[in-house]
Amino acid sequence: MDCSEQDEITMCMAAYVIALNFRNFLLIVLAMLEYYKDTFIIRKRKRCQKGSAYERYEIRRVNFRKMIWEDDIECGDNIRMDRRAFYVLCDMVESIGMLRSTKNSTVEEMLASFLYILAHHTKVRVAKREFVRSGETISRHFNKVLLAILRLHEVLLKKPKPVTQNCKEHPSKWFKYVELSGSARRNLYSDKCP
Repeated sequence: MDCSEQDEITMCMAAYVIALNFRNFLLIVLAMLEYYKDTFIIRKRKRCQKGSAYERYEIRRVNFRKMIWEDDIECGDNIRMDRRAFYVLCDMVESIGMLRSTKNSTVEEMLASFLYILAHHTKVRVAKREFVRSGETISRHFNKVLLAILRLHEVLLKKPKPVTQNCKEHPSKWFKYVELSGSARRNLYSDKCP
């Protein structure tokens, strides 16, 4: 072997080592980019996307159907009124109270969330889990329904009639009075403090 062949072999080996190192370097860079994509970009996407919109719509529809339209007992447990009264109130709120359905929610769902919050004395964060909506949406719906219910005050609230001076009915008809015996009265008004 002469010097030129040896130099040529050495240069080929050096080029091969450099190519291997460059390939390893590229593999390391690609692995780092893949790690970055997995940890940061996909994590952000997962945080924002909690399931597809269709899945949330189906869950919402099934929950609402179970809550209101399944039977009167379930409806009474959830919103404290039967289905017929709920439907009549929906019709009144829509026609007189001028509440309209939005693109993503119906009048029935808005009214049900309003009645659920009032019936169970819950906060918005509990209702948002029950109705599969954001807290902002539940709050907006609550305020819209409250405004519509306030518009119904002429229909829902009966104005009292004043009692005249020459009323012939005895006051005992208005208030039930129970006569207590002496011992029962003493037990009722004892000096013992709780």
